[in-house]
Amino acid sequence: QDSAHLREERSFCRICSGCCGVKLLIDENDHIVDIRGDHDNPMTRGYACYKGLQAGEAHHGPARLRHALKRMPDGSFERIPSEQALDEIAERMGGIIPGNGADAVAHFAGNGSVTSTTNFAMQPNFLAAIGTRQRFVTMTIDLSAKYVSFERLGGWAGGMQSFEESDVAMLFGTNPAISHCTIGALCVDPLKRIKDARARGLKLVVIDPRRSETAHFADVFLQPLP
Repeated sequence: QDSAHLREERSFCRICSGCCGVKLLIDENDHIVDIRGDHDNPMTRGYACYKGLQAGEAHHGPARLRHALKRMPDGSFERIPSEQALDEIAERMGGIIPGNGADAVAHFAGNGSVTSTTNFAMQPNFLAAIGTRQRFVTMTIDLSAKYVSFERLGGWAGGMQSFEESDVAMLFGTNPAISHCTIGALCVDPLKRIKDARARGLKLVVIDPRRSETAHFADVFLQPLP
């Protein structure tokens, strides 16, 4: 690529709740040619995971859906105008709600929709308009046990303890060095934060049936076996 025809834009990754800051190089055809972590972002400080750095391929990939598609009787999909798709969906919902109640219609939101400001605002208003209480997200569908175990173990919902201000951290069955799934604690730049915390004196306890990548940094590693 000729650098004279490239421009740099700042954005953020929308794959997970880390929302890592990124810098994009974009060519004259508005095509993303490179993604780097944004070192000027005060929250993520240049960190971005492998998935986020490959987002350009997904953004421009041939499998990306760009238009409304309707499943035909033979199982194939046919492109239809968005207005037609919305009208047909509304017609079908209009046949469901009167006989079964508004709660017969449920709404599901995946990770990416949370970082779309338009979609995020539309969701509650849409549900309120039709009167349904059935709203589901990735946590309630895939990870509901996290909420249940948190409450049964005496978890306090008054706020998260800051990892940077902790003297001891115990990670049970989670591997943030790879998965970034320790919500509220190590979602962003987990490896550097673990190393920095241990350098200042934090004691890290990891409990996992597998000697995980995170367990490599543990002061105490407990390995329960089946």
